[in-house]
Amino acid sequence: MGVVMISRRNVGDFDSWKTRFEAQAADRAEYGSVRVRRFQGRAFVAKKMAERPGLVDELDFFFARELPTLES
Repeated sequence: MGVVMISRRNVGDFDSWKTRFEAQAADRAEYGSVRVRRFQGRAFVAKKMAERPGLVDELDFFFARELPTLES
């Protein structure tokens, strides 16, 4: 059975992050990564849910759109 790592980041400029991340494929493969699944957040929906009245603490949810799978 494989190991799954989930990393959630606020990247600011998505296109710059994506270019840098994809350029690191060989580094990930060297350490045993065989596949990467990326998701892009849905900030608008999360913001609207957070504005609902009666909520007193931070919500712990995340909406994401899956991006194409990458090798390593």
